Amino acid sequence: MQTVAHKARQSNLVRVVITFFIGGALGGALFALFITRRSLKKMWFITAEWWIFPTVKFWTLAAVIFFMSLAASYAFAISRGWLRAPTQLRRVLIAAGLGGVVPFLLSFLSKPSTSFIGFFLAPIVVALFLSTALFSLTSRWYKSGTALIVLIYLAAPLLAGIPDLFISEGYELFGALAFSIRASLLIALCGWWLGRARSAFPTTTAT
Repeated sequence: MQTVAHKARQSNLVRVVITFFIGGALGGALFALFITRRSLKKMWFITAEWWIFPTVKFWTLAAVIFFMSLAASYAFAISRGWLRAPTQLRRVLIAAGLGGVVPFLLSFLSKPSTSFIGFFLAPIVVALFLSTALFSLTSRWYKSGTALIVLIYLAAPLLAGIPDLFISEGYELFGALAFSIRASLLIALCGWWLGRARSAFPTTTAT
């Protein structure tokens, strides 16, 4: 019976991760539709000398799409019985509040005057706030998950820069690709965190 229950939990975890990854990918595609429109470039980016920096609207749009994709994936997984719904509204509000602070911190860290230190601090800020939000929902903290958040955040721009080796489409494409990679992988990681925390609770399995 324990083996059957374990296999069922593992199967649910795989479904959750795939669902969250797809949700992140769809969110990334939506983000790209906004960011790559040339007519809206001044809304999302500012230029200081020869450098291009994202604006607070860029980070706000990124946060809204990220958390909408995360919430939609979470709701779908709950509807399929793969995850449990949160039982305490307070926990959800705390998680939402932590998520709402992130775009403003990232906007501050990406200003021309703070971008250098922001390059090092931004991954840590995202990892701490996202991990704390997930902890507020699950009462569990996975150090490996926090470390992966930092790694994904740092690796995404490197992967997004690969197309620039072959084609030059400007910072809009780079920003869209970097977000899409981060959203897909980070939201999938959130699914893994939520799914693993669910499996830590006792479950009953029909035989």
